[in-house]
Amino acid sequence: MTDKRLGVDWIFVTERKPPRPDDDYLVVMRNKNKEDGIPLQDVKSYTSDGIWVGGNNWEDVVAWAELPESPCL
Repeated sequence: MTDKRLGVDWIFVTERKPPRPDDDYLVVMRNKNKEDGIPLQDVKSYTSDGIWVGGNNWEDVVAWAELPESPCL
């Protein structure tokens, strides 16, 4: 799923796992405490054990994307 506004290619965790363990990825999570599950974004690392770590650890990751290249400062 591509977000045309941001140019982000989101990949659902049910479709594919991130290719590089222990790298950081942009993730979308669903808030478990709300009826419709408010989407939240964060940056997390995907471990070789198949676990998302870092940032908010109370929500389930539903999609991930590669982090964009940083601009040259």
